[in-house]
Amino acid sequence: MVLKLLPLALMLSACIGSRAPEKLATATPITYAIWLETGDGEAAVPSAFPPYVEGELGERNLVPTRVTIADAPGTTQRRLEALARAAPDAPYLMIVEARATFFSQLSGRYRWDVDVRLTIADRTRLSDAMSSTVGVAAFLQYEHEREPEALMFVRRQVVDEVGALVDKFFDGRAAQSTTMVVQSPARVAQSDAIYFVMVDRFADGDPSNDGDADRADPDAFHGGDLRGLREHLDWIQGLGFGAVWVAPVFAMQTQKFFGHGAFHGYWTKDLRHIEPRFGGEAELVALADALRTRGMGLWLDFVANHVGYEAPLIEQHPDWFHRRDAIKNWDDPTELEQGQVHGLPDLDQDNPAVYRYLTDAARAWVDKLGLAGYRLDAVKHVPAAFWARFAHDLHADAPHLGLLGEVLDGDPATLARWAETGGFTALFDFALRYALVDVFCKGKDPAAIGVVMDLDRLWPSGVEQVTFLDNHDLPRIASECGGDMTKVAHAIDALLVLRGRPSLTWGTEVGLLGAGEPENRADMRFDADHPLVAHVRDGLVRRNNDVALRSGATTVADWSPGKLTLTRGGRWSITITPSSVDVVRTTATPRGAHGVAVTFRGQASERIAGSAPELGRWDPKLPANGTVTLPAGAVVAWKLVRPDKQSGWQWEQRDNRYLFVPWDKDALVIDAAWQS
Repeated sequence: MVLKLLPLALMLSACIGSRAPEKLATATPITYAIWLETGDGEAAVPSAFPPYVEGELGERNLVPTRVTIADAPGTTQRRLEALARAAPDAPYLMIVEARATFFSQLSGRYRWDVDVRLTIADRTRLSDAMSSTVGVAAFLQYEHEREPEALMFVRRQVVDEVGALVDKFFDGRAAQSTTMVVQSPARVAQSDAIYFVMVDRFADGDPSNDGDADRADPDAFHGGDLRGLREHLDWIQGLGFGAVWVAPVFAMQTQKFFGHGAFHGYWTKDLRHIEPRFGGEAELVALADALRTRGMGLWLDFVANHVGYEAPLIEQHPDWFHRRDAIKNWDDPTELEQGQVHGLPDLDQDNPAVYRYLTDAARAWVDKLGLAGYRLDAVKHVPAAFWARFAHDLHADAPHLGLLGEVLDGDPATLARWAETGGFTALFDFALRYALVDVFCKGKDPAAIGVVMDLDRLWPSGVEQVTFLDNHDLPRIASECGGDMTKVAHAIDALLVLRGRPSLTWGTEVGLLGAGEPENRADMRFDADHPLVAHVRDGLVRRNNDVALRSGATTVADWSPGKLTLTRGGRWSITITPSSVDVVRTTATPRGAHGVAVTFRGQASERIAGSAPELGRWDPKLPANGTVTLPAGAVVAWKLVRPDKQSGWQWEQRDNRYLFVPWDKDALVIDAAWQS
């Protein structure tokens, strides 16, 4: 079956969806057990794994109790019976049987295949138990990491499957029982996709708090508030999103600063209070409750780097701030962390009082709202040690809390280093964003996407990549594509079938334009007839209902100039050109990972510099007549470099060259002749 993702006018013939988590009307016990099998027996289940399972059960008003059964029998049915004997009073039983198998080692990454079988049953009818299975690849960074780390790597996919199985199990009993209450309308299944909203620009639900709003002034407040957002959740959920991230809603500066608007919320006054013109704390609580009943998550934008220009904290606690001027040298790490970003007063996170202020505020809103997570602003302007400590302390109380960092950098290796050190659960994938814009808006070779995929091998296990096309700091994708909505559609297609957790900025689905600030922060248009609306919805329906597109391993199968072919989860083949994204079902078997000896034949005085670690990550150290070992399936960007007495190095004045390392060879020779 081939899914052509080109026609903008393609509409769904019927609404496709499934329920949000179905809550039992009364708290109901469920007893469960977990087995983690190895080739030699069993491994200990990592202590951090059960809380994820229990959180998913808790969302359905199930009260979980874990039981450990020694010397348990090896078959699913006998294990279920053993669990029933160990928990004679539990009305419902669930077992999780996981097996992790080492698959291959390639360029510093260790692939494990994790297969999980889930089974749930009514203890009075064990023979009617319901089961499901999920198989996912885990890519670990260290050789000493084994089965427990592999299970933790795929925890999100396993938990998603737990939720789907539990919902299906109880759905069959809802028609015969009054104990089941469906608390939300239909939605697309298992959506982890995030929808970003800048509150002032989305919808005005309460004109009484508009104050001096002036929609004719692009730098003024426009009247959007939390009630307006809550009243339009059907729009967001109907598109297929499972979470909403809102720009800062904390007490903020509301006056312009030298003509620049304050409506965005990033000039905070106090993280302990909610901005009144957005509706205050009561409206934020109402929004959180409304999302929870729909089975959706709420992410708050958290600003730990700075405060607004006129924040009272500046005079109340002058010792809380660094005493440096605005950043001038953006390559100086000390200046980057202690200097002022656009002149904003810079908090000293090493000050114990500042640390308490930030963590106490973050904890308070998690407790009060049951947050899915925080989007963390301006990560690279704050020491990594702070973020690691902040993450550790928040996760001690809320292990499921997402921490999504914003590191505005297009280098995959830089993003990977932050993912390794910062304690985040996710980072925005700026590298892929720039590649998508280059390919679909500017007609560049899709090898640029392959280069980003290749460098996924640098990414640490357990940290998500959140993918996107634009945001409030970047040009809108519609403007990047010159207003060509067909090009935008192709970019959306790719976003929703490539690896990572997709996010979309308000209004992308209706083609909002904006090449710079504040135009890229324009008011939302609720235009249900815009062709991109159906395009986004169709793409999310397909993605959310297919585990291979949500979380399947990604492999570069082939590249030729202008065409890149990937496989996802062994189920889909995705072919990308600058003018198309074709998705085809495939039964391709996993390829054997191996290294390929690549010999460059060039001048001895010249150097090779390229995107891969083996090519120096653009540091021209490798002789142009040398041999390196590259992983099969890698896509590498590279250029020749000559010594230059004045500048040090002279680079080829041309677009990047690309090299695909084929799967069916053990050696490859590349003629490296200088080109201009």
